[in-house]
Amino acid sequence: MAEVRTRSALAGADDAWVATAVGELVDRLASDYATRPCVGEAERARGEYDRWRGRVFEDDELYPTHIATFLEWFVIERVTSDGLAPVVTAVLGGELEPAVARLARALACSYRSLFEVRELRDGALWLTDLIGGGAWQCGGDGPLPLVSPGDLMEARLVPWCGGVALGPVALFHPPGARAAIHALLTRWRAAGRLSAQDLGPLAEMCLRWERVRHIAVERIYSD
Repeated sequence: MAEVRTRSALAGADDAWVATAVGELVDRLASDYATRPCVGEAERARGEYDRWRGRVFEDDELYPTHIATFLEWFVIERVTSDGLAPVVTAVLGGELEPAVARLARALACSYRSLFEVRELRDGALWLTDLIGGGAWQCGGDGPLPLVSPGDLMEARLVPWCGGVALGPVALFHPPGARAAIHALLTRWRAAGRLSAQDLGPLAEMCLRWERVRHIAVERIYSD
């Protein structure tokens, strides 16, 4: 089964609160924006997101993470009819409390990618960005019982206090898809097309695998 693991399960208590704060801020900004006179904006955004990553229904195992990542994308990445992402609009509006504004600025600089867990050391995750390149360390305290070296996860990194913290939701691809995903990334990179946009097709493959697990995972994770 494709696994959805919350940030609190992936890091120590030292910085797990960042995930909670990020989740609350995303919900707040999404709600605030939805109440503005932007008729149909959220509906259009959901349609765009579903076309990118596959349409998910409430009885799908991945429904909760699909909605959570949609809200992140809508608030942080999608440029709306006013020419800005909602989180940028909120920062520039100057109406957020100072502590919330600081988190909003960090969120505006965050990014989502596909990461490989390279190592678990001293309660920290050592990650390699398979799309943008670079290595990152997240966490720092406590055991990480749900994570293993070699895991591939789609996640958001938020700059915070001189380092990075994981966002609230991580989508883990099935372990059996690891070689197939690496092969896809290699082909896409050679074709000069590898980018964060490829998170969508990969998420759709994960959704298809969740629905038809009797089919070999290598067949689903292919062009």
